[in-house]
Amino acid sequence: MNANRLILFLALQLLGAASTVRAEGEPLAQKAYHILQTYCHGCHGVEFEVKGFDILDREILIDNSVLPAYIAPGNLQESYLWQMVSEGSMPPKKAKARPSEEEVGILKEWILQGAPFPQAVLESETEDSAESPETVEIDGRDLGERAYGVFEKYCYRCHGVEFKKQGLNILDHQVLLDTKAETPYVVPENPDASLVWKQLSEDAMPPKSSRTRPTDQEKQIVRDWILAGAPPFPERERAERPFLSDKEILRSIQTDLQGRDENDRVFRRYFTLAQIHNNEHASEKDLRMARAAFSKLLNSLTWQSEIVVPEIIDEHKAILAIDLRDLIWDREDHWDRIMAEYPYGIVLETSPDPEIRHLAEDVYRLTNCQLPYIRVDWFVANASRPPLYHDLLQLPDNSMALEEKLRVDPYKNFVEGSAIRAGFLQSGVSTQNRIVERHRSLFGAYWLSYDFRDNTGTSNIFRCPLGPRTFRTHEGVFESPFEPLAFEQAGGEIIFNLPNGLQGYFLVDGEHHRIDTGPIEVVSDSKQIVGNPTIVNGLSCMGCHKNGMKSEFKDEIREGAGAFGEALLKVQELYVPKEEMNNWLKRDEERFMLALRKSVSPFLDVER
Repeated sequence: MNANRLILFLALQLLGAASTVRAEGEPLAQKAYHILQTYCHGCHGVEFEVKGFDILDREILIDNSVLPAYIAPGNLQESYLWQMVSEGSMPPKKAKARPSEEEVGILKEWILQGAPFPQAVLESETEDSAESPETVEIDGRDLGERAYGVFEKYCYRCHGVEFKKQGLNILDHQVLLDTKAETPYVVPENPDASLVWKQLSEDAMPPKSSRTRPTDQEKQIVRDWILAGAPPFPERERAERPFLSDKEILRSIQTDLQGRDENDRVFRRYFTLAQIHNNEHASEKDLRMARAAFSKLLNSLTWQSEIVVPEIIDEHKAILAIDLRDLIWDREDHWDRIMAEYPYGIVLETSPDPEIRHLAEDVYRLTNCQLPYIRVDWFVANASRPPLYHDLLQLPDNSMALEEKLRVDPYKNFVEGSAIRAGFLQSGVSTQNRIVERHRSLFGAYWLSYDFRDNTGTSNIFRCPLGPRTFRTHEGVFESPFEPLAFEQAGGEIIFNLPNGLQGYFLVDGEHHRIDTGPIEVVSDSKQIVGNPTIVNGLSCMGCHKNGMKSEFKDEIREGAGAFGEALLKVQELYVPKEEMNNWLKRDEERFMLALRKSVSPFLDVER
């Protein structure tokens, strides 16, 4: 995955899980619709204070290409509308009428139930938008435009940004019509032989979990497009932005530095989006997402207790500035470590252009740094994985040292009963059984997993649920008091809260030593975030845990372990009921999402 796609991918991780609309929610739907109509539609549907935003258009409300989404069905934390209403920001303070507490509660329950609209409204919209094929003639060019729109809306995120199927860019006409493929994506004039149509018509794609799905009319557009010979997609509009040169970058940085106190200048560092800004195919949305992804990553690489929002310093919004002290990066020569890896460090003091030479000399002098600015795309692609990820976050060589820093003692918590666990036969990263375990830590939660190469012998967590056999902690090495029932793991993954509420990640082998990648025979990434199944510390973890901790798992040990007497009591103490586990997961998710919103919303709310 190249750097630009990686930036878009990281930003897309901010989107939440989809939820389905429940048919039994109809009375609630009517109440919620009336509340939106009464308090919101005047500004957002009549006067259109936010361009294109009609609050009574459900398709717009749940559009998952808008970041953050106005409504994430079933998920309050990721619903922008709920944030604004619950905080009292909307309707604005000057509004003559505001919803009551009861009405706010109705909106809350409505979102949790999937944000359904009244059936009569949905049917009316369908009738209004329906077009009769007998009376509407569509030429090939128009069909190409419409088919492109359907693919962009429902397919491009997975097959164009995340590239969940390697090599498939759904908006690349040439790729779709490639005849070398065993099953061509599109066979002109033959929908039944076209994989795209098969998947679409059978509702196999988009997947069931998708927040929005194409209507029958939209599916028909794709079929008609194929029947018409799959005419080319139209030329896309190219962004009209002025080219941002090294000279302009230096001039903007110089201006920023000159406006700073002399003692602050040496701590100023800059990140540029020039590579994306100068790409005519990159949209303004791409740039917003890039800024947000950069801010998310930056705040995932610091032990600072506050979220640090990078500062935009130029009119094009293509140069972002930080103060090294805000990230606690001034104490350990973090910038020098970045420079050691940076491949684009051209020193412009030797430029043939005298103005560039003068600007470069001045910028280098003011910052006391030979290269005070780097590319955002490179930083996101490289600081999100080892070695930079480990170095910038100052992660130790083993989990014992990390636990000492976070004041976590797994053995003590195991013995005293403050650790909680869930064990299951399979997980999203392994076909072997797995255990996840939560501890309280200095900054929130400390989660670790126990992973195995197989399910036999002491790797069988149902027969051996009270491991590990050997606890290695910063206090020493201890044997499990339930040794006959103690498992022996092959490695594990650790997720811990940083002081600002975001998460850090750590992979270990069976001896608790830090590793860069997870052994493929133990864990693998079905999403192939890094382009293959390997789990790479940092990047793979951020992609998987986009909303913080995952909550899909269900413990199978509490009722299924082969233990008796005192051992059974310990199993029941450790492997807690699902409701208790879910309460902790919810707390951890809320902590993470609050920090995430603080780090990205300044860049994603530009068009709100």
